[in-house]
Order: sequence, then structure tokens, then C-alpha cells
Amino acid sequence: MDKKISHSIHPRLPRFLGLRQQFYDLQHCSSFQAAQERLNASAAAPPVTHPVMLDGRWAFDGGYMDNAPVQPIH
Repeated sequence: MDKKISHSIHPRLPRFLGLRQQFYDLQHCSSFQAAQERLNASAAAPPVTHPVMLDGRWAFDGGYMDNAPVQPIH
């Protein structure tokens, strides 16, 4: 709905609600378990699956924040 109102590919409502994007590069993970945790977080879709705690923050599917997997240029 936010995309229709603001006519932008990047919605504003999730940021207003306190959500923020975080990008991880799996090639820089220190272990297989660290990479697996990030992959699990990217697939977490509350309330169907639980979010994952990464770096002290809850992480889940980025589609809740923004369907375009790129950072907007400001």
C-alpha cells in the first residue's frame, strides 16, 4: 500500500515502524554455522517461522522491509 501512495519502489512505512535493512555477505562469514544462521534469517517469515537473532537484533525475510533487494541511493 505504501508503494502505491508514495509512488516509490522503496516503501517508507517499514522504516517508520523501526525496521531497517541489513546486508550480509555470506563469503565473509567466519564459519558454516554463521552462514547458515544468516540464510535461516533470510527465509524467516513471521508468524510462519521464527525470526533469528543476529548481532543482537531480530532478523527475518527482507521482503517485510522492502521487496527490492538493493539500497536506495540518497
